[in-house]
Amino acid sequence: MDWIATVLEVIGVWKVGNKSRWGFVYLLICNLAWILVAYQTKLYGMLTMMIIFVFINIRNFIKWSNDEHLRKKVSTNHKKSN
Repeated sequence: MDWIATVLEVIGVWKVGNKSRWGFVYLLICNLAWILVAYQTKLYGMLTMMIIFVFINIRNFIKWSNDEHLRKKVSTNHKKSN
């Protein structure tokens, strides 16, 4: 499971770097996999950190979605005014 989490994390970070909000989806799945690993190995500090990261990734996904929607709206309004 740790290898799956690692691969998902690399893909997620790569996609976020390419400005794709789907990176946050990969990171969220990665966090869930790390939560399982942390629980099974009784790494409670890591478990706590991954639970916090779940909420951060959900927040960031929502923020990027709202920002993308706002950019499209501004772009459409700008084109209409020209």
